[in-house]
Amino acid sequence: MSQEVSNKERKTGGLALTLFLWFMVLAIGPMAIVGLYEYQTGKDEIIKDRYEQLSSVNFQLTQRVNQYFDTVLTNLFIMAAPSEAFLSELEPILADTEQTLAEFLNSQDYGAIHQRYTTEYTDFLRFYDYSDIILGDAEGNILYTVNEYDDLGKNLFAGDLADTHFSRAVRASLAEQQPKYADLGSYPPLGSDQVVFFILPLADSDQKVLGFVAVQLHPKNIQAMFDSGGSSIVGLSSFLVGKDRRIRFGSELKNVSDRIFREDNPLIELWLTHLDGEGQYHEDDDHQVDTDDHQSEWDFDLDLDHSIEEDEFQLAAKASISHIRSYEHGEQVLGIFLPISIAGTPMIMLSEVTHDQAFATVTDFRKRLVVVIAIIFVLVLVIALFVTRRLVKPIRLITKWVNRVAAGDYAEGTALKGNNEISELSRSFAEMTDRLRMVSNENTRKNWQQEGMAGLHSSVRGEQAMADL
Repeated sequence: MSQEVSNKERKTGGLALTLFLWFMVLAIGPMAIVGLYEYQTGKDEIIKDRYEQLSSVNFQLTQRVNQYFDTVLTNLFIMAAPSEAFLSELEPILADTEQTLAEFLNSQDYGAIHQRYTTEYTDFLRFYDYSDIILGDAEGNILYTVNEYDDLGKNLFAGDLADTHFSRAVRASLAEQQPKYADLGSYPPLGSDQVVFFILPLADSDQKVLGFVAVQLHPKNIQAMFDSGGSSIVGLSSFLVGKDRRIRFGSELKNVSDRIFREDNPLIELWLTHLDGEGQYHEDDDHQVDTDDHQSEWDFDLDLDHSIEEDEFQLAAKASISHIRSYEHGEQVLGIFLPISIAGTPMIMLSEVTHDQAFATVTDFRKRLVVVIAIIFVLVLVIALFVTRRLVKPIRLITKWVNRVAAGDYAEGTALKGNNEISELSRSFAEMTDRLRMVSNENTRKNWQQEGMAGLHSSVRGEQAMADL
């Protein structure tokens, strides 16, 4: 029973297993801890770098769109003086004539005035590559267009033009005396084509409203800014998105359904919650505090032109911290946004990159780390098995020898060769076994003699007893 227990203990918790486990823990444990720490540190650095790249691309594209529309508005101001002069000449004639608007536009009086200004408008249109220029009065009558589509002579506030984005933007521009942006939408004179407009209200020296001048922009001119982004981030997409969550311009999408963001999109929701009733974007005060706290920690650097104002840098830095979210858009993506106001029309520039592309470096790093740990584990395993066998084998031989001696078998054993402690132990045990064997043999001889003497003594005593009888 005792031998069975000993064998069982040897199988379940023997020295070989103990040495092997300790060897593996001491060899693999520190390496695994250091590897995991390096992985986490490297992962954080890679994610930080991705955030900064995404923020930089989003910020630069936002700047490009803003600069484009600022240029359009500047060009409109250039045409404001001739347009005011054009309308000032047309207004008294229109007031005195009994002709209909269509008849007036075909009259010699209109033709003479038209002849003096049309060259300037045509050159302007060709030089800046706009689709059309439209000039109208304060009542919404379209009095001049370069391309002379069938909207010439119509009223924007009545008929089939009244329900267009262009009509609503012109109304707002004339009422507020502010430049306005007519969002992407269809315009009946162009059929199914979608266009955008930029409107500038016109007034005379007495600030009396004369009308408006507008440029028609083809979507391809704006789309070109997204197509030529030149980003080094593979899988990155950027979109100009309106309050209705629909994408106006941006990278090509695989599915038409992806052209509108879901209602639970965290970036859209975050943006909408910061818009006031007039469409102005306001950042929370606590976000500003968070930005200041994280600025030194992140060391944010967009590497852009030094002429950019400090508040724009602060806005971009803020975006890198508080405007980044992970969400579903066709697939799992990492997104960021910056607010844009185009002549009073609130929009956001939203940039996103797929998780697979954003964290590809992290994934590769993790795979390499796993492979390295696996290789080292195998090497340590082989070495541990070899070392354990070298250590345990002689101990097992001595153990068997000890068990034989304990059972009374003092047969001569072979001492192990070597200069280590185990070899010394085997030699000492060999000497002890030899002495035990000698003592055992001597005891056996003495016992034989004592037994012989005792037998002889018994025989002699027996013979004496017979003689007495």
